[in-house]
Amino acid sequence: MLTFYYESLGAMLDAVEATPRDAHGSYKQCGAGGSTEGYDTFYGRQLAEMVADCRAMLPFANAIADIEAMAHELTVLLPPPRSVKRRRVRSAEGDLPDVDRMLSGDLAHAWLTTKKLLHDDPTALTTITLPVGYAGLTEHDTIYWNMAATLALAWLLEDSGRRTCLISLEYVTDMGTEQPAPYSSVTILKAHDAPWSLQEAVITTDRAYLRRLLFRLQDCLPDPPDIDYGYVTSRGELQEHLAWCSQEYDWRHVITGAHPQHDHITDRETALQWMQRQLKDLEAVAL
Repeated sequence: MLTFYYESLGAMLDAVEATPRDAHGSYKQCGAGGSTEGYDTFYGRQLAEMVADCRAMLPFANAIADIEAMAHELTVLLPPPRSVKRRRVRSAEGDLPDVDRMLSGDLAHAWLTTKKLLHDDPTALTTITLPVGYAGLTEHDTIYWNMAATLALAWLLEDSGRRTCLISLEYVTDMGTEQPAPYSSVTILKAHDAPWSLQEAVITTDRAYLRRLLFRLQDCLPDPPDIDYGYVTSRGELQEHLAWCSQEYDWRHVITGAHPQHDHITDRETALQWMQRQLKDLEAVAL
């Protein structure tokens, strides 16, 4: 398996900008050539424009507004990231006497008190993956609302006091022309300890994130991909790879974001429905 790991969006953009260029500074066509193809209605904005827009972040303000609106619309609120457990504590003072300990002379532990102890729940630190590898015929609206639903869910988790790590994951099988192999590319868009912000993760809502930036990294591999850039994995294959990533990269409480092929999100309404299902599952874990 070919694996690539970028510690930040900036590191991934640096890798894109380091790919071959011609004497005029334009990106050379490499591999299957999708990243530099001129067919904008499919690939989105041109590669150089997408890199510049990702550095500036300004063109994605409308997507942030949509994500914020969905997060505010849902009335389901997660409890704080902790659970309360009761435990009996023995000491020299308390609420109930322990006669046996008194008679044995153990006065330092002769009284019982029931105390509430707070424990972090498993969702206090959550890793949310955005599966950005999808089929070539996927419509832009489908891409947009799947990514927006996942980021709105992250917003709600952060709003409830949890810390999230947002990760872009492109995982496909049978990529390459000579010796087809699985391909995995991970980019950290927000770390657990980073302040809450969508400024970097929001770019995944744009089709050019995969079809320009990530395709460029595939185009420039020593063994460049065929025209399909590999095949989209089944849900089961994706979950197996996520289990591998969790162990390899020490990910905490992994939530798989909405997938354009598997979760049937095509618009705002279906995005909200997906979020509600995820929140219901998270409530059951957090309580």
